[in-house]
Amino acid sequence: MTRILLAGGGTGGHVFPLLAVADALKEVAPDVAVHFVGTLRGLEARVVPPRGYPLETLVVSPIKGRGPRQMFGAVLTAGRATLDAVRLVRRLEPKLVVSVGGYAAGPVAAAAVMLGIKVALIEPNRTVGMTQRLLGPVASRVYVGFPDAASGYGARGRALGVPLRAGFSPCPLPETPVPMLLVMGGSQGASHLNAVVPEAAAEMVR
Repeated sequence: MTRILLAGGGTGGHVFPLLAVADALKEVAPDVAVHFVGTLRGLEARVVPPRGYPLETLVVSPIKGRGPRQMFGAVLTAGRATLDAVRLVRRLEPKLVVSVGGYAAGPVAAAAVMLGIKVALIEPNRTVGMTQRLLGPVASRVYVGFPDAASGYGARGRALGVPLRAGFSPCPLPETPVPMLLVMGGSQGASHLNAVVPEAAAEMVR
């Protein structure tokens, strides 16, 4: 059976684009088995298994923004996670690994490269994250949400937008005499937007 590993997660901005890819694969290629790889701390641990997809987990720690001692420990953890990822990839024998970023994505993609398995990246953010920047040189394809993020990838880059789950089909905005304000944001900045935008909007209409 052909398998594809979808690696990464942590936040909704990573997890839900991967779920959209998994749902699309299930529809167009039902003979392909999709496995997720993430962590027990990320959002994927709560939303992936209820949707019927198997989730493999690795133990990883944040590296960026840590003190020297914590960073050293995180690097050691990443090394162990890469060894675990090699065993995981050998066991599942995927045809392709798709990385969306996040702490689990790096070890899985590195293991795939070491074992001669192709890696594709999905980058939904305009600013490419650390994991994806490191994986960029070894990726066979890089799919980005914003054309700016495709620079530097040459023919490997594809600006196709962000994968959306079913239910988010385009629809025209209703005509209304009341001015409408579109607020875009999410991931770890969503709570801040939720707190400040209503107050800011109220100031605008006074």
